[in-house]
Amino acid sequence: MAAIHRVRLQRLARWSLVLLAAASGPAPASAQDAPDDAAMATALALQSAYERVAAAAFESVVAITAYRRVDEDAAAAAPRAGWRTADEDRYPGYRRQRAGSGFVVSADGFLFTAYDVLTDPETGEELDLIDVEIHRRHLRARLVGAEPNLDLAVIKIEPPLPLRPITIADADAVRVGHLVVALGDPDGAERTFVPGVVSGQPERECYQDQLSATLIQTTAPVHPEAFGGPLVDIRGRVIGINRPPGVAASPIAPGGYAGVGYALPINLAMTLYEPLVALESKRSPWLGIAVLPMSKPLRERIGDDEVTGIYIDSLFDPSPASRADIRVGDVLAKLDGEPVFSVQAFQRWLYFAGVGKPVRVVVFRDGEYLEKDLVIEQRPPEAVPR
Repeated sequence: MAAIHRVRLQRLARWSLVLLAAASGPAPASAQDAPDDAAMATALALQSAYERVAAAAFESVVAITAYRRVDEDAAAAAPRAGWRTADEDRYPGYRRQRAGSGFVVSADGFLFTAYDVLTDPETGEELDLIDVEIHRRHLRARLVGAEPNLDLAVIKIEPPLPLRPITIADADAVRVGHLVVALGDPDGAERTFVPGVVSGQPERECYQDQLSATLIQTTAPVHPEAFGGPLVDIRGRVIGINRPPGVAASPIAPGGYAGVGYALPINLAMTLYEPLVALESKRSPWLGIAVLPMSKPLRERIGDDEVTGIYIDSLFDPSPASRADIRVGDVLAKLDGEPVFSVQAFQRWLYFAGVGKPVRVVVFRDGEYLEKDLVIEQRPPEAVPR
């Protein structure tokens, strides 16, 4: 009996140990199986950074819907089947044609968006009504100015209270590998938040010839209804405007692109913002030249270390510049008596002068300065940028 009792006590002890282990949780993992606390901390820090991006930027992002006016009698006689939406009741006599995104530039209601969002997809004509949804309110907007070749538009709403403008960064500081997020506010409840990195930084400031070389390229594919929305850095500051690739790439599937996104640098957009607002222009002024900032190799090419201006590296023929005998390799030194020190200054001046403006330019060629008179024209359809 004593032996049987000892066996029972041993079994009871073993079961007690099993139950105690089960109650206390699994046995500790070996050192090599332990979680990497540093990696987890890094991941959590990145997650926190993305949260701050959303908090900082989304308040300034808007949904934009463009409508075409329809004949009410014809629409009533041929009603559409399927779901009806609040849009149809909000704007009787109009039907939704396009949708995209935008963002607040000024507290009094000026917004950036993509010009493509505001045009008919078949005819390219501007649509009749623009709706902006911001903070769950719908406001009508008007098109103030546009640069169609850049797919850039400025629109204006009349907000009941001052808006919060998005914070603007310096797009010239963008480098390959920088973290970015493409933001958008498609029509409805959806929002898009697509992280990525910069895969290609702009190589040129002047878009007149090689447009694709002026764009920021990222690994953040952009939803079509996020076109016009901001591309922001890891601090939530806008560095670009999401746009279709255009000449830069081709779609691989309807409405989408595989692992690639494009944005117009915010510096270029802001260069044109003031003249577009002041003149309310929707035309693209041009002289028919593309320019580069002066550099040491260019100075060596022209054989002068002191000349100031911008270098003309390509020219369209026919154009105002070609008819005035301006040539590739000339240095554009003055515009209407004012020295030209940067590509940005040239583009800003061009839009403030506007289509139809007679101008006198001074170019440097073969060691001498030449005066040329010409008239700014509207960019012709055949002068498609590459």
